[in-house]
Amino acid sequence: MTAAMRFRAAAPAAFERRDDARYAVDVKRATVSQHGDQPSAAALIDISAYGCRLAATLVPDPGERLWLRFAGRPAIAATLVWQEGEALGCRFDEPLAATFVRALTLHLI
Repeated sequence: MTAAMRFRAAAPAAFERRDDARYAVDVKRATVSQHGDQPSAAALIDISAYGCRLAATLVPDPGERLWLRFAGRPAIAATLVWQEGEALGCRFDEPLAATFVRALTLHLI
């Protein structure tokens, strides 16, 4: 660290409300759909056992139920918590298995 960086003012950290750490991933083979609709292509950006962030053109309203598929695996039920542009923040109905999250983060799927 340089002397100039040591005295640089830092903005306060945002309050983190997540239950678990999120892990950055780059899964392009993902889809998201609403009940009865055709799946839309999506990219998984980060994930934890409890939720994820996706990039998708689908524009649902917060609180809506979604079904997510990652790399051709069975659908995962989730609720949209927030949406900002093409970024979607989802909370899974049931926590994902640690082995599945690990496989996604290690690009094994």
